[in-house]
Amino acid sequence: MIGFILRRIAQAVVVILGVMAAIALSQIEHTTATHAAAKTEASLKRSTGASGTNQQAAIAACQADFQAVQQLLQLYQTEHQANPPAGTAWALSLASEGEQGDAWPSSPSFSISWDGSVLSVVPTTGAASHGSSGTVSPPTGCFAA
Repeated sequence: MIGFILRRIAQAVVVILGVMAAIALSQIEHTTATHAAAKTEASLKRSTGASGTNQQAAIAACQADFQAVQQLLQLYQTEHQANPPAGTAWALSLASEGEQGDAWPSSPSFSISWDGSVLSVVPTTGAASHGSSGTVSPPTGCFAA
């Protein structure tokens, strides 16, 4: 009987330690992600100097446009069970059907490209990026906007 009770206590202790370890790991992951985001933002501010506010606005606009196109992609994929063809005509046809989006986004500092399978940001300076974020150094994707 005492052996049974001791085994149950040992199992409870193991479960409690497991929960504590999971909590600690999630805190470490959160801290690491927060630190990485802060480093990226600080690096961006250092590299942009006085025009930092304009640069940040261009990046935010680029990321918002990229997200809008991603939503249109998901809508098309849901309705047609396939990727849309390359180019922009499919997005404009969704708009004519009353769906979100009325034009393919464009800007003097970047363009968003769909090749039929990959959505990319192509900045006028810097390197293209599959996705919106890219990298700060060297500047790619929206960071080069």
